[in-house]
Amino acid sequence: MRDRARAVRALAAEGVAHELRVLALRLDASTPTAKCVTFQRLHDWLRTLPGEHDIRREVSRLCARHGIDEVSICRELCMSWDELRALSAEPLVSIGAHSVSHCNLAKQTEETARLEIAESRARIETELQRPVRHMAYPYGDRAAASQREFVLAAANGYKTAVTTRPGMIFAESADHLTALSRVSLNGHYQDARVLPVLTSGAATAMWNGFRRIDAA
Repeated sequence: MRDRARAVRALAAEGVAHELRVLALRLDASTPTAKCVTFQRLHDWLRTLPGEHDIRREVSRLCARHGIDEVSICRELCMSWDELRALSAEPLVSIGAHSVSHCNLAKQTEETARLEIAESRARIETELQRPVRHMAYPYGDRAAASQREFVLAAANGYKTAVTTRPGMIFAESADHLTALSRVSLNGHYQDARVLPVLTSGAATAMWNGFRRIDAA
């Protein structure tokens, strides 16, 4: 699910049939817009499942039903270590961590969450021979990253870690460097007319009730 545009194009041309728990649904995928809606609906449902093994099982079932080779998609879309080594050699590029399995850290035991955070960093540093100082939490919203995860990231040596909670960076953020907000350019508002509003901080200020810090 790392590349929404590519993933939705991989869905069936006319529709997606899948059983969500006991309810059989057929979701429209006849147009690019309909595919995005279907993708978001499936994404939101998958996130309600209790564990990562449940999510992987259902994704595999869906792919198998529609003849999609999930392994080949990952190989095509995900960068190789050689590509990352070349990219990391650029002076303006920093490679950060994102956990080992892109799990919802808040749903894991504390030890599992710690290993996801620590081993991701260790593996990247081993492969790239460069320090990893920054992290982005998988999913990154309140249901996936909160105070426990912020403490774990700091305890495991990260200088900063970003959530997907909408917001800007202020001087007060220096006291919450592993709980940073951000402005997400995620495909929903990528319009030249809207971007100045997003980057001005006006939209996130209203969203947050004019609070500067959201690190609880």
